[in-house]
Amino acid sequence: MSPRPYAVRVYPDELTDGAKCWVAEHPALPGCTAHADTIEDAKLRLDQARDAYLKHLAECGEPAPAPDAPGVELVSGSTMNDYDAAADVELFERVA
Repeated sequence: MSPRPYAVRVYPDELTDGAKCWVAEHPALPGCTAHADTIEDAKLRLDQARDAYLKHLAECGEPAPAPDAPGVELVSGSTMNDYDAAADVELFERVA
């Protein structure tokens, strides 16, 4: 399935066991999220989740939501106590 220009939101979070992770989501696709240990992996998993999401809609005869402005947003403010925003923004800018 070809990529569509859906905006991506990425933010740090914690799993229920306390492990830290990154969450990537498409705000225009409710429930379409992915998480991983790194921003890069979260975005890759989100690509897979988006493809499955859009395929499911097509199989059910439902229209895909209209793509929104493409781009990637890094959201600060998380449950991670030692979240180093400056370091993560620097990393994020390399992979965005």
